[in-house]
Formats: sequence, C-alpha cells, structure tokens
Amino acid sequence: MEINYTITKVHSSYRAKAQRYAVLAPLRAKGESGKTRVADIKADLATLRTHWHARLKSLQSAGWTRSESFKWGYAFNCPPFGVDSQTSVALETRVIPCGLHLVCPFCWARLVVGPAYDRLTFAFYRGEATPQFRMDVIDLARSIKVDGDLQEAFAYIRSYRSIALGLFPGNYGAYVLHTVEPQRQPPSKKRGKKPKPPTWIIRERVLALVDTDFPMPTVKPTTTIHRTSSPKKALLAAIVGRVCGYPTRMLRGPADRVVRVLSDRESVKLSAYYGGLRNLAAQTRKGPPKGPPATTP
Repeated sequence: MEINYTITKVHSSYRAKAQRYAVLAPLRAKGESGKTRVADIKADLATLRTHWHARLKSLQSAGWTRSESFKWGYAFNCPPFGVDSQTSVALETRVIPCGLHLVCPFCWARLVVGPAYDRLTFAFYRGEATPQFRMDVIDLARSIKVDGDLQEAFAYIRSYRSIALGLFPGNYGAYVLHTVEPQRQPPSKKRGKKPKPPTWIIRERVLALVDTDFPMPTVKPTTTIHRTSSPKKALLAAIVGRVCGYPTRMLRGPADRVVRVLSDRESVKLSAYYGGLRNLAAQTRKGPPKGPPATTP
C-alpha cells in the first residue's frame, strides 16, 4: 500500500536546514541549490520521493533482497524529513522510517545529518541559549577512485580513521564519515571490447573541533578544507550540511553496482564520532569535559 504525504508545515529550525543542505541541495540542478521557499522545498521532497520509488524498483530488479527482509512497504513509504505531514492512511497505521540510511535519502537526513547537527551544536551550546565554548571547526573532504575491487575500497576505509585523526592532535572532538558510490561509466563504443572494470568513488569527510590557535593541517591539493571560527547555529547547520552531503550516486548510479555496495559492505563502519562528539548522554550527565575556555557574556 502506498502512503501519500501532505506536508502541512516545513520546519525552519537549523537542524531541518542542515538536513536540506545535505540531501536536497546536492540533488538540485546547478544554480538552484540555495532554494529556501516553502513551495520549492515541498516540490523537492515530492520529486525526491518519486526518484526514491524508482530507485527501489531498480534495486529490486537488480537482485537486492534486503529490501524485502526489511519490509518493502517501510522503504517505499519512508516518511519525509524536516516537515509536519498528514498521511492518506488511518491514524492506527504506524508510519515507520525504513532505516536504510546508506541508500534512503530520507533516513540519511534522519540518521546521519540530524544526529551530527545535534552533537556539534551540543558541543558548543551544552543546552544553553548561547555558546559556552570558543572553538574552531575544521572540516575537510576529498574523493578517491578505486578501480575494480570493491573490497579494496572498504579496506581503505578501515585503515583511514587513524590517519584522519592524526591531522588534528589534541582535538576536542571529531567526526569521520565515508561513503562508497559507483561511478557512472559510459558503455564502450568499440564492438567486442571488454567493458572496463567498475570504478568506485570513496568520499571521505572529516570534521574536528580545535583550539582557535590550532595550525591549519597540510593537505593534498585534491582535498578541500574549510575553517570556521566559533560558529553560531546557522553556520553549524551549513557545516553539517556540507560534511554530511547525501551520496547522490546511490540514488542515480547503476543499480547493480549500488546493490554491490549495499551487499558487500558487511560490517565495515562508515562513520564514527570521537572525543567530545562521541557520547551526548555521558556529556549531559557528567558536564562539560576538559576543553576550550568558556566564552564571556
């Protein structure tokens, strides 16, 4: 049964904005990533649902069976994010997110972007109305191509975290996020020529909380790096949206290769929090850890 959603309110919170930066903006056409009108957001979410339904059907045709074990209806009817909505079904029917965040854009917003914004905001604000700490946020990103062997991509991810954290000694908290996506490859124009092995794109993103006088790390020219000094919530939302950008090739790439990513990942952990971003519950119970000086009123 397909559930239709009627959006009654678009949330204006910075958390919701971070989710839209991360998921809707990368899927928009060039020059349209900054849309903020309510009508545009509603239209984008409706379009995203259409693409998601098409993706699910193509994954099923390509042999992805996990969607069946997780109940196809949950994935097909995964609710929108960052809005209030009414459904076309009776109130007794539970609308449950599918939880397939590696491919589902709605659950990516809920399970990847939302928690990242919550943790980063809490690190600065500690539940108060104003920032309680003065820190800088450094985030970096780069893409790596791996030809042929998908397991080689996952092996790289297993080994990279310690390297990433080594760029930020003495950080107050860090977040490392990886995605693996299939690269779209045009078919060979020469008859009888063997197709090239598939190419996989590893996207690695690292975010670290550092002292205001922390030196900028030296990175390769292929790495993009940003530094934001003592950001307020609007900038924190933009940072999270940039760091947690949805892997668009999981929605648009070749279905058979997306199935390989989903099936072969096994127990590879693609993201991790460290230090002051790791455990919000413990931070709340124990109070702020030893860290940067508090801001003055």
